[in-house]
Amino acid sequence: MGVALHGVNVAMCTPFTADEGLDEGRMRSHIDLLVDAGVHGIVLNSGTGEFAYMSDDEVLHASRVGTAHVAGRVPVIAQTSAVSLK
Repeated sequence: MGVALHGVNVAMCTPFTADEGLDEGRMRSHIDLLVDAGVHGIVLNSGTGEFAYMSDDEVLHASRVGTAHVAGRVPVIAQTSAVSLK
């Protein structure tokens, strides 16, 4: 059985490095800031529509990094939308 979502679930911006890789350190810091601020859940890969420009591998990597760092403190939703049927 899944977790019932409630309250404030934040569509978190995904931080990138200058060479367009995932900035894992900033991602972890941002997650900590949001959880410490009292959000009820976090939506990864979605804050500013970045999912449309991320490869499947990048989405999976960011989802794994973010979910591992949240470590069950709040529910996580991983954005997996696409802008193409392909």
